[in-house]
Amino acid sequence: MKIHFTGTHAGYASKFGQTTGFVIESDNELIVVDVPENTQQLIQQMNLSLSKITVICITHMHLDHIAGLISLLSTLLTNNSSQKISLLGPAGLQAYVDFYLKFILLVPQPASLQIIELNPLQRLDFEHFSLQTVNLKHVVTCLGYFFDFKSTNILFALDTNLNVNKEELQQLKNVQWFVTECTFKSEQINKCESSGHSCPKFISEIQEMMKPAQIIVSHIRREYQQINSAPKIKEIKATRSILGEEMEFDVYVAEPLAFCQIK
Repeated sequence: MKIHFTGTHAGYASKFGQTTGFVIESDNELIVVDVPENTQQLIQQMNLSLSKITVICITHMHLDHIAGLISLLSTLLTNNSSQKISLLGPAGLQAYVDFYLKFILLVPQPASLQIIELNPLQRLDFEHFSLQTVNLKHVVTCLGYFFDFKSTNILFALDTNLNVNKEELQQLKNVQWFVTECTFKSEQINKCESSGHSCPKFISEIQEMMKPAQIIVSHIRREYQQINSAPKIKEIKATRSILGEEMEFDVYVAEPLAFCQIK
């Protein structure tokens, strides 16, 4: 099993880096978490097949997390209208897709596309995994996703101030892989609080409280993650530094088109 990174930036893309998105590769299927611009091209650049996508999860409706959704759906539904896809996300997702289906793509919603607007603490069961949503505090409605596979589990807690989500996150036990965000440096806590984002200090506090087996960090402001050449497919390794700040635990810092091997 692998977690691939379609992009890692917060808010805005750069010349060689896209905004934050993920693809879980598991049991011959792909699960997409957030869909930044150009996601369908990025997935193919990672030598993954669009035809294997079964589930798309949207954390919230900010454009840097959904800009590539309609073009991805258009390609999937055009190339294989019978491909069954579950599209999950917060309230407003159905209306967003309906608008484009009606006025841009000029087609009705196909039976193969299931759109489910989720509430916090809602559980869904799929063939190879189950998931539970988590209520995350952001400037708009935002969902976390806790995936439970037979061999491991993965918690995505993106675009949130981790410091004000401790009560919700503490309910999740024995988290193996914790995927989260680090938009600002610890010296910018005031920006974290006003914008609903996190920093290395908050990640350290959550690590001490939850003690997840592994932590992956993405959604990094582009000035803190300079990408000066075309990204390459590679496996990232653990480090003990986030945004130049030393950590007391191992952490994986996401890079565009790279992947993390889930053990």
